[in-house]
Amino acid sequence: MTASLDNHTLRDALLSRGFQDITSENRTTKSWRLQHPQMKHWVSIKLSKDVSQRMATAPLVLHPHDAQLLLSAQGVRGIRVVGPFGGSSTKYAGVHGHAVAVEDLRSVDALVLILTGGATEQSSMELASGVHDDAADPFQQLAARSASDFVEALQASADRMTAQQRAMLLGHAQAPGQRLSMEAIALLGGYESYAAANSQYGRLGHALSDHFGIDGLTNWTQALATGDGEADARGHFLWTMRTNLVTALREMGWLTRDEDTITGTAQAAADLDAEGVNRLPTTRQALIEARVGQGLFRERVLGLWQSRCAVTGCAIQATLIASHAQAWSESSDEARLDPYNGLPLTASIDKLFDRGLISFDDKGRLLCKPGLTDADLSHLGLRPDARLRAEGLKARHLPYLAAHRARHGFE
Repeated sequence: MTASLDNHTLRDALLSRGFQDITSENRTTKSWRLQHPQMKHWVSIKLSKDVSQRMATAPLVLHPHDAQLLLSAQGVRGIRVVGPFGGSSTKYAGVHGHAVAVEDLRSVDALVLILTGGATEQSSMELASGVHDDAADPFQQLAARSASDFVEALQASADRMTAQQRAMLLGHAQAPGQRLSMEAIALLGGYESYAAANSQYGRLGHALSDHFGIDGLTNWTQALATGDGEADARGHFLWTMRTNLVTALREMGWLTRDEDTITGTAQAAADLDAEGVNRLPTTRQALIEARVGQGLFRERVLGLWQSRCAVTGCAIQATLIASHAQAWSESSDEARLDPYNGLPLTASIDKLFDRGLISFDDKGRLLCKPGLTDADLSHLGLRPDARLRAEGLKARHLPYLAAHRARHGFE
């Protein structure tokens, strides 16, 4: 029987293929734990008492579900599943995991394809058997595609693109550094779990790959973004959108519509993930909408001010933004959703208020930074004696207005 890769070689091979070592420093088990962003379960690699000793007898241990995936792709050269299917099993996270032997690096590629759902049985068998063309590396092909190529692919896929896929794509492109976890991308599409979002985002990537005639990716999302193994504060893997894809979206004008909303939505999702606080999906979605003055938060803010601008009385709904007074980063979830922490303002006034160039005292009177002249105010439709409308201003607004003044140096 052909020997399998030893545990150290196998670990290095998986780390180079998108897995991350999540082994606890205080581990009690004799194994390494590795996690891939497209797998629900981690994998384990056996260790001997002497960590430096190499083990070559079926060193990989998989969750039963993942082992079943391998068994469904019978005939893949160089991968053997042992355990209840013909040998002993290993205790794994409270259940009996199945030991796996992997013969060589080409078989590692096939293993990753199967476990991450990025390949058909046929393509994984071809890869493990040597039929796959090394010269046609899919990652190199994607890296060689220009922004114009991505424009063409997006235009060809536009009619089939769902609203959810578009929201995820644009939100991802507008996130800081174009980096988000799949959990954050899921929120952009309105999904409660990353699994559904991963499937839908992957379908979009698949459409672009088909247009390019590219096959062999371990996950179709890789057509849209790359992963370098880094994770956010909650341990979720981060995906960085391909630079040429971002450029293509800009060239097509897709990022000019509601740009602030898209940016805010993506940032809100990332912020909430980074906080690492468990929330109900409905609460998380409400917070994301509140971050950019949308959803139920906006409705309640407008309700307090008779659906008019808090300063000018403008009733044109399309021009009104529900702007937070107390900074998002300094607010509890309750304050973030509190309509008294919001003011409905026309877009130009909202910009001034959001950037701390203007504020309001407890009587609602306008406060301005020294560099803002009466002429500047006039151009924006404001008078020096402007104030918050008395019928809308309530006592519950005052603590939030005070927080705004303190943050921006008015007190």
